[in-house]
Amino acid sequence: MNLHLLLLAGLSTEVNSVTQRQGQLSGVQSDSVTLDCTFSTEDAGYDTYWYKQDSSWQTKYLFRRSAGSSALGDSVKSNQLEVSGSVGGSVTLTCSYTTSDTYVSLSWYRQYPNQAPQYILLRGAKGSTFSDTADFAQKRFSSQANDSATALNITALELADSAVYYCALQRAQ
Repeated sequence: MNLHLLLLAGLSTEVNSVTQRQGQLSGVQSDSVTLDCTFSTEDAGYDTYWYKQDSSWQTKYLFRRSAGSSALGDSVKSNQLEVSGSVGGSVTLTCSYTTSDTYVSLSWYRQYPNQAPQYILLRGAKGSTFSDTADFAQKRFSSQANDSATALNITALELADSAVYYCALQRAQ
């Protein structure tokens, strides 16, 4: 039996909750629409990330805003849109990134339909050696990160691994 995974880049790891106030928005070419959301965080130095997803399900990083600053030049990009594997097999998901920050961390999340994203793990890169993995992910999920990319390895695949996966870039704390 095959399973299906969808990979998207994004999501700030410092945000405790995010709520989109309006439902789905649509418009015609040349129209303008305003997207907004509310969020809560305990971090005084938070970042917000904005992405867009087109009709072919391609997701593109737009920008990151730090508290009180203008858009920064960081980017995060999934290297493959979809990855498939067989139950019991393994897969590797990868994201590339660019940043001018010296110490960064790369996090991985997964999201099931109509549920909040679930934290999987975090790996330091570019001088940061911090590492953390959620309890449920200790045995089957691993990650590597370097100065330009991160990879998430999932072994002993289960049907429950079918989800949307996110990679996120943040300044190391």
